[in-house]
Amino acid sequence: MIGWLRGERIQIWEQGGRHGLVIACGGVGYEVQLTRRDQASIGGDSCTLWIHQVHREDGSHLYGFPLQMDRDLFRTLIGVNGVGPQVALSLLDSCTASDLVTAIIEGDLKRLTQAQGVGKRTAERIAVELRDRLGAWAPSSEEPSLSLVDRSDVQALPIHPESLQELQLTLETLGYEDEVILPLNAAVTKPGEPVKFAANVDYLTCKDICIPYSATATLSVGGGEAAASEFAFEIDKYRARVPGDGARHGLRIQDLQVAFVGDALELKIVASSIERFRAPDVYLEGPKGSYFGKPVVD
Repeated sequence: MIGWLRGERIQIWEQGGRHGLVIACGGVGYEVQLTRRDQASIGGDSCTLWIHQVHREDGSHLYGFPLQMDRDLFRTLIGVNGVGPQVALSLLDSCTASDLVTAIIEGDLKRLTQAQGVGKRTAERIAVELRDRLGAWAPSSEEPSLSLVDRSDVQALPIHPESLQELQLTLETLGYEDEVILPLNAAVTKPGEPVKFAANVDYLTCKDICIPYSATATLSVGGGEAAASEFAFEIDKYRARVPGDGARHGLRIQDLQVAFVGDALELKIVASSIERFRAPDVYLEGPKGSYFGKPVVD
């Protein structure tokens, strides 16, 4: 198995959108495929490459990288189901290894899908499968930041995996898709003076699957007397859309019946409300692995 080559570059080649070179080592010429960016960055007659070798029925293929980190990241990428060498090279060609790691950890699907041959489904799969594995690869930052979700304390919290799964299923069931408002309460220590607010927000977006994202929120408020803007009632508008306990609408669960229909469990719920029901739905908490379909409304 070839893992590293140093020799003389004797040819640069391009074929069918693929790029590479031939490197002569010990009287043998090795044909190595590179990213377009790496091919352009290699200057001079001699070069050194970290190699990943793949054996197939049609022969042996060599993929080269100037940096070992790039080679190791390539190997990690092709370990994801549906990600082959060409897709992995395309991802590494679209940005630097450190930027790619950041995009995967933050679930930046827009950045990942900029690579040729990477669709939304593939990008989601990469983000889900590699986010935790690449955590140690994330570039360190010396800049202090305020995080609404301090991941270093998550394991210390009394939260069971089942509870986290329930939270994800709840978000998906309630149908939050386009916009999310996060109301934050901040106490001003010096009223009347300008205020600057900055925070890193970690959150999940759920549809077919739940994908973790990170965003930076900033706000600057000038000094002096406050004046209402067009967004003055934005929080109240969205708060009114949050499902409550139904008390203000007179919602009551009058009866609950449980029965087995074949191997399936059937629940019959009788509910009443002061206001007319509009597209009623039910979210049921059950044992891990259980699920209920959309209710049939009589």
